[in-house]
Amino acid sequence: MVTHRWRELGAVSNTSMGRPAWGQRFLLGERKFEPVQMAVRVIITAWLYEPASRVLFTSDFFAHLVCPSRELPPVVTGSEPVPRGAEVSEHLRTKCEWPADANTEPIRQRLEMTFIGREAEAIAPGHGCAIGGTETVRRHV
Repeated sequence: MVTHRWRELGAVSNTSMGRPAWGQRFLLGERKFEPVQMAVRVIITAWLYEPASRVLFTSDFFAHLVCPSRELPPVVTGSEPVPRGAEVSEHLRTKCEWPADANTEPIRQRLEMTFIGREAEAIAPGHGCAIGGTETVRRHV
């Protein structure tokens, strides 16, 4: 997984730390990526934004969408309904219990801030369905 291999990738050349600062872009192959400070951390990982394709890679977050059939592409577009908050909350509770009792307003605010200055055309979680299309991304955020 890219987020766990900063040193191997040679992401930062002018520091003794192997992990770039949030927002500091690095080259991986022919693509530039930007580490994004995530709104909420469910597991120890990082989010990456690839500005050329406008894809936000979110590790385990936004992984609540599942493909109903193997025949369908694993990408949610504008034609599918957006899950209700209760459905997303139920999925999060399978991973951890704290969201049920937490004040989630600061998390919502940080999530909104993640998208300021980053036009995401897709959200790509580590599993589950990707979210495709700028308007679809906005509806799911």
